[in-house]
Amino acid sequence: RRVTRREIVPALVRLLADRGLHTDIRSSAYIALAKTMDEVARVAIFEDALARRGYISQLEMESAGFALGLLRREHRAQQFSACVLDRVRALLFRVFLDELRPRRVRGFAALAIGLLGDQPAGDGPGVTARLFRLLEAPHGHPDLGVSLLVAIGLQSRVTVSGGQRRVLRIGMLKGRLPSRAMEPVERAHAAHALGAVGGMEDVPALLRVVGLRGKPAPLINRSAALALGRMAAHLGAEDRALVAARLKIAFHRVRDDSLRGFVLMTLADLALEDLRRGARGVLLDAQAGQMLLVLAARGRWAQRPWAALALARVARAIGSKSSVPALAALRTQALAVLRAGAVSVSYTH
Repeated sequence: RRVTRREIVPALVRLLADRGLHTDIRSSAYIALAKTMDEVARVAIFEDALARRGYISQLEMESAGFALGLLRREHRAQQFSACVLDRVRALLFRVFLDELRPRRVRGFAALAIGLLGDQPAGDGPGVTARLFRLLEAPHGHPDLGVSLLVAIGLQSRVTVSGGQRRVLRIGMLKGRLPSRAMEPVERAHAAHALGAVGGMEDVPALLRVVGLRGKPAPLINRSAALALGRMAAHLGAEDRALVAARLKIAFHRVRDDSLRGFVLMTLADLALEDLRRGARGVLLDAQAGQMLLVLAARGRWAQRPWAALALARVARAIGSKSSVPALAALRTQALAVLRAGAVSVSYTH
């Protein structure tokens, strides 16, 4: 870190001071500086860039705004203070609300707010509430709604209320917010956000969406399937097994091969979370492991690649030294199926 502070950060600052450099270089420098700096005073560089609307390229404005989200630090000792980050969030909200700015600049500002979702804040629930208020307002283009939904999905779960999760559920299911309609792409991202901040009480709505048919359902129900996998870390062992059992039923009811593939990936996500926590309900009690074995070996041509990929993820997570005989046997069977599939001519037909 001493080398970074003494040599790399000053070099990046010098690059940004050189207005003659190509915009691609300057844009990259904003991102690199945000990831490496630890001096609060350097935040002014980004504030200055975003204030010079019309005097720097759109790409530089996009990078400067997005880079502020990269002030995120994983280790608590390296994180910026709530006071500093609240100042950054306030700037990003102002950028998003500025309708004279290009849509992409505003969208990247919202994404940056999202990236700071797990960082210190003076009022975390207040940040989340403001994102929801902005989501409910008309913006004229779904990209801005999508950027807000991504930001919501990156906030700490404890800052999202039951009422706010209900807004996401209704938006996903009915395509409506309290004050406006939602585009299909927004409904899909509402599902994805719900997977990140929701819990078992949101599972029935997501499972219902997985089974939707007709346009524009494919975009939405595939996202709902993936959202259930994203939710795996927030569920208990029994709940994960229950979700897996319900997904197995949904798999045989839906007709979209891509959706079926996403369901198989979600079964793998649930199984991997089980294995990380020393549980085995998804693979053994809900028999998701047996389902993946059968589909990878004898499923329809559109199902077998998905099942093989899901099975490989599971086998790798089980490892070669499992102390659970049933899991060790499942891994042995999985490797045999995968090896047979790798040399099978019929696998491509």
